[in-house]
Amino acid sequence: MDLFGDVFKRAKLAKKATLRELAEFTGKSIGYLSDVLQKRKGPPDLETVTKIEKFLGVKDHSLLHAAARERAAKPSNLARRVKSRPLLREALLRMEDMSNEELEKIVDQLPGNYLLFKGKVEGE
Repeated sequence: MDLFGDVFKRAKLAKKATLRELAEFTGKSIGYLSDVLQKRKGPPDLETVTKIEKFLGVKDHSLLHAAARERAAKPSNLARRVKSRPLLREALLRMEDMSNEELEKIVDQLPGNYLLFKGKVEGE
């Protein structure tokens, strides 16, 4: 699988575009775009990828597809947090079979703002 940086680099070379030109067009810094090209950073947001495609004349959306594939292959921020905290993972496993009412009682006791989540659950 080609990473976004690889597809981006090929398109940039084909257009013979400079990082300075790309930076001016996208509003991103040269350093940031360089990091993306060198795969030190992941794909940019959708709006930036769309601007890059427009500037480079990429009509087949290969940059968007590469960005989507790369994002799908990486675990989400939540998954990384759970994986890095064994106690959090254990708590989630223990709560997996609890009813919504049981979970609500537990969450109500936790610090932080639960109201945003609670509204989404009740509205479902």
